[in-house]
Amino acid sequence: MARKIPIQWLKLCNYCEMRFYLNLTNNFWAGYNEETPPTNNPNQNNKQTKKQKQEKPSIEITIEDALQRTRGTDEILIGRDVHLVGEQLAGRIDQIHIEDCRIIITKNNKCSVPYPPDRIKVFAYCVMFEKKFNPNRTLYAKLRNQKNNKVIYIERYSDIWRDKVKNQIQTI
Repeated sequence: MARKIPIQWLKLCNYCEMRFYLNLTNNFWAGYNEETPPTNNPNQNNKQTKKQKQEKPSIEITIEDALQRTRGTDEILIGRDVHLVGEQLAGRIDQIHIEDCRIIITKNNKCSVPYPPDRIKVFAYCVMFEKKFNPNRTLYAKLRNQKNNKVIYIERYSDIWRDKVKNQIQTI
């Protein structure tokens, strides 16, 4: 059984096919220069304020149940740190807004410029979400600055982006 491709790999512009092959087959990782620390810092969990601790989810619900619950209502459900595993891809979505007529998939970005690899990455989540759940709602991809939570990019998911993501996956 083939391992899933992490969506993080789609962000790499200058990739080495041999490095990806070695990582998949031998669990080998040839690192690349990354100037910023990882997003999930375990030390940050200890520094939560009382307000952040109170913001825990009020209900735990599956994506399928959330799609059914919001159908035909004005209710908006927001999911955080949603892990998805598709046929070829696997990854973690930072935030999903599920509404009656649309779904907004949000990915936090470390910089304030929506570079093309970042856009490909967030649209890859849209591809995976569409294949897995077939929501019959309009999907939007949104990039948000991780430092100040300002929206730096939002666009409707379309066939053009689906093809771009498929081409990127095929090159890997």
